[in-house]
Amino acid sequence: MIGFKSFADKTRLEFEPGITAIVGPNGCGKSNISDAVRWVLGEQSVKALRGSKMEDCIFNGTDTRKPIGMAEVSITFADCEEKLGLDYNEITITRRVFRSGEGEYFINRTPCRLKDIQRLFMDTGIGTVSYSLMEQGRIDRVLSAHPEDRRAIFEEASGITKFKADRSEALRKLEHTEANLLRLSDVIREVKRQIGSLQRQAAKARAYKAIHDEMRRLDIHVAREHIKALDARIETAEKRASEIAACILAAQEEVAAAEKQTSELRSALMQTQREISAEAEAAARSQNRLDHGLEMIRSNRQRIEEHQAWAKRDEAEIEANRVQLEEKKRELDIISSSLAALTAEKNDAEKRMNEALAALEEHLRSLEETRSALHSLRSEQVEADNMYSRLQNELVELESRQRNAEISRERLLAERSQIARSASELGKKLSETDAAAAAAAAREAAMAESLARAQDEVSQAQRRLTECRSAVEAVRAQEASLAARLEMLSAADPSSDFPQGAQALIAGACPDIKAGENMLGGLAGRIRAPREYQAAMETALRAYLDAVLVASERDGRAALSFLEKGQKGSARLMFVEAGQHPLPEPPPGTTVLADVVQCDEAVAPLVRRILGNVLVVESDRTPHPLLDSEGNSVAPNLAERCEHVCQVEQHFGPGQECHDIFSIEDWNLPGSGLLDGMTYRFQLSAGPPQQDLEIELWRDPQEDLPVGNHLSPR
Repeated sequence: MIGFKSFADKTRLEFEPGITAIVGPNGCGKSNISDAVRWVLGEQSVKALRGSKMEDCIFNGTDTRKPIGMAEVSITFADCEEKLGLDYNEITITRRVFRSGEGEYFINRTPCRLKDIQRLFMDTGIGTVSYSLMEQGRIDRVLSAHPEDRRAIFEEASGITKFKADRSEALRKLEHTEANLLRLSDVIREVKRQIGSLQRQAAKARAYKAIHDEMRRLDIHVAREHIKALDARIETAEKRASEIAACILAAQEEVAAAEKQTSELRSALMQTQREISAEAEAAARSQNRLDHGLEMIRSNRQRIEEHQAWAKRDEAEIEANRVQLEEKKRELDIISSSLAALTAEKNDAEKRMNEALAALEEHLRSLEETRSALHSLRSEQVEADNMYSRLQNELVELESRQRNAEISRERLLAERSQIARSASELGKKLSETDAAAAAAAAREAAMAESLARAQDEVSQAQRRLTECRSAVEAVRAQEASLAARLEMLSAADPSSDFPQGAQALIAGACPDIKAGENMLGGLAGRIRAPREYQAAMETALRAYLDAVLVASERDGRAALSFLEKGQKGSARLMFVEAGQHPLPEPPPGTTVLADVVQCDEAVAPLVRRILGNVLVVESDRTPHPLLDSEGNSVAPNLAERCEHVCQVEQHFGPGQECHDIFSIEDWNLPGSGLLDGMTYRFQLSAGPPQQDLEIELWRDPQEDLPVGNHLSPR
């Protein structure tokens, strides 16, 4: 022990086999040792430990020592393996409590529960409520206790307490298992209900996924066909561009041929100019010759006639030359006009060709940009038909096709954006569908797992239920065996549990009372009840089962005198000839317990008075006008319905002397304020100090009968 009540320091006590007495002056802590044993074995009642709260068990300090924050008690049992059914030769039980209210239990320094300790010592006689610990006054209380209260001690000694605890535990587990089965049934029903819905959702998800896959396949097929068409158009455009390039090369060749022809025409023009110059020189020479001839004519007129033919011939020649010169001049003018026209036409053609080439280069650049923007899509080019007019027409056609290509590019870009948006939306829908399908599959798998787990739990619960039922059957068999044993034990002698004085009176030891005539024996042996009413009868007659029946008050006085003179012990007496009073009719829906019990005719009036006001209902939960919602009685004027029982209880032991003998006509319960009170006192001397007993009597004003209520030591 350490820190427990007055044991501040660590204290070790050894109890050897045999009897060990602990002696000492008052207040030295002898009772604290028994309190420590009771406390370490699991006592929960602070009142039983002579305290007001559990903190009182901890050393609270003195003038010279500080309080301790913990109390600990350990008890060790040796050579207990056979009694406790363990493999250990020694076992140590430890209990520890802190000022914060926390408590700990240990078995061989291993943490455990209070239930484990209680179960360990069950059926061994060691425990907080067993017969191994007897404090002051416990023996007297056991001797004067009711049979039902003493039954627990005999059950503990006979070894059936553990079976009763096992039975209660098995019944509790059975109820818990049945409740779990109900919950599992609800869970299985809910899981089955959800499985159908999830299966439908999974089927819809699979159908949606199949449709989505088909739609995706069709979209891919359409996109592939569209790409093929675009590739065909690109190939056609490339072929057209090749043809246009060939046409451009042909046009360039024609331009080169035209330039060559122009060069040839220039050469011919220069040759013609040279010829014209030569003819002009010849004409000039002819003019010179003409002038020389005229000069010769003027100088030599004689030779005119001689040379007149020559002159006519020369004139004809000059005229012919002049005509030829005019023709040459006209040809030169025509050639010059043709040359100027050809030059202008050449310049115009070169200008238009340069413009067409620039436009063609710009268009080719635009086509290349369009082709890059559309991922290898090339625009069409305009065909050049001829060197002059066809180039202009082809340029216009190329510009028109460029505009169409821009429109097609914009349309393709719009289609591409639409396809991208559609693909994005379809991707999102596909992701959502995949996620939903995955979630549904996960939920379905989880539900299937939950169903399998629930089925396993159901199987385990059914297996546990079977085991519990087997345990219950075994416990019931043990209970039947124990009940038969108890019935056999109870059938032996009902008066064996009576106090010593009562047994002496029943045995006929009192010479002033005739056995069988005035001494009627115990009440327990003269009353019986059906099995379903036996518990109610035992509860109602708990205080009277060990009573001794006498015929009259005179016989009671004789019995009291005999017990007093012979120091025979205590006895509870009941007078059969006590006054009789009519009882009212019971309320509807109830059964008077006196109507269902069986007894001898000699004690029938007494039993009627005792049980006439005991009403039996099916359960305290059954709605009834005499019971509230908690099963408590709410009947007014309960004193008017009380039984009238004559009872005298007295204890006589060594050294006690009766100074006054009294009789009570009627003994009853208090009457809810309807009775006026009177108090009578008498004295029993048991040596120093004397013990005063006080009896309070109330009088019923309607029947003018005293009704006893209370007997207590002053």
